[in-house]
This record gives sequence, C-alpha cells and structure tokens, in this order.
Amino acid sequence: MRKMITCGDSHAGKWGWWSNGVEERMLKDYGIQLLYAGQGGRLMYKMAHRDSSDYRGDKSVIATNQIPHNSGPTVNLNSLQAGDIVVVQIGEIDSRIHIPKVAYTQGRSIQDVAREVGSKYMERLREWAKFKPHLTIIVVSVKPPDPYDHEDLAKFPTKENWDEHTNWGRASYRAKGVKALNKSLKAGCRGRIIFADLYDEFADDNGFTDYEACGFTPEDGCHIKNPEPFMKWFSENYDSFE
Repeated sequence: MRKMITCGDSHAGKWGWWSNGVEERMLKDYGIQLLYAGQGGRLMYKMAHRDSSDYRGDKSVIATNQIPHNSGPTVNLNSLQAGDIVVVQIGEIDSRIHIPKVAYTQGRSIQDVAREVGSKYMERLREWAKFKPHLTIIVVSVKPPDPYDHEDLAKFPTKENWDEHTNWGRASYRAKGVKALNKSLKAGCRGRIIFADLYDEFADDNGFTDYEACGFTPEDGCHIKNPEPFMKWFSENYDSFE
C-alpha cells in the first residue's frame, strides 16, 4: 500500500486537519495509508543552521530515519518505496517566536531573517532529497499568524515566563515574516519537491488567521482543523505525484 508520512512540528501531527478527515479520505479515495511523525516543537531555524554533511542519517533536516509514530511503532524513512509521499509541515513556531527574536536582537528586518531561514532550510531539504529520488516531498505553507498584537519585543522567553510570551510583535509585523518565509520555501522547491500554498485559504483580508476558515477558535490552540483546502490542493495536483 502506498504511504504518506507527515514530518515536522506539531502541525504535522494528529492535532490538526490530518486526523480530521484527511486520514480516512486518503485511504478511501487514493488507497494511501497516512502515518504521523510530527515531532512537536521542532524548529526550522535549528534544522536550517545545522552543520551536517550526512543528509541520510540521524541529522536529516526532516527527521531522523528512525522516527516515532504518533499512534504506533517507529517509522523508518528508508523503508518508504517509490510513489510514497513525505509531507513537511514546519515553521509556525519559528514565525511567531524565533524569527522575530533573531530579527530584533540582530537589528535586521523580519523579512530578511525569514528569507534566510527558509532558503537555508530548503538547501538542506534538497540535499536530503537527493538520497530519496523515489519520493514525492510536499512542503506545506506556514499558516497565517494570529491577529493579536504583542508589542514588547524585548521580553523573550525564559523557563519562568514562557507561557506569557508565545508570540512577539504586532500581527502585521509577524505576517510580513510568514509571507517572506513562505515565499522562500516556495522558491526552494525543485523537481519532486512541491509547495502546497494554502496561506490565502486560511487568511482573512488582513493576512491574519481566519478562524472560521481554519475551523478552530483561539481557545483551541493553533492547529488548523479544516481539511478541505489541503484535500482540494491534493486532488488538483495528484497526477504530478504519480
């Protein structure tokens, strides 16, 4: 059976649209088994700046070759066969915390930092993909930022105040960073690495999270529940995965 494995941060796990209809429809409509390998608080920034010459082993920019399955046994990326699909969904944490932090502390624009992170990450992803030419890799766009302003950029998290500071800067400031990051990710896609641009599907007129379109409320967290935009995109692009 053909497989699709989701890798990245918590958005690639069972908290969002993947377990809210995608899993069942992939199996029913396409005969694809969906495996979850979301890694929780995994950061694009750290993976982009990782100094590694071995993209086949434990320092892979997607995950280690032996990665824990959210709902079962360990998944071995080396066991994936021709026609299988790897979905990379990562960058949301970076866009609301680490990219603004680096921009602020280094006196740079948030767009410049976001472009650098996205470009370096995609360079490493393409190197990893050289060793997996039989796979299709889908890079999902980073979701729009929440619409709330957090103006005190000088206060970055410590173990004591982490819960108080999960976003930095005005929403419009963070939106600039997310858009620049997505543009960089899209520009870095080549060949069988394909960009799924869903930003506008989940954004309001100001470019912030449209909670109705996303299918969740601020009290629910930050994971998009609505599976329809991804399933529509997948259906429209399915022939290119063959």
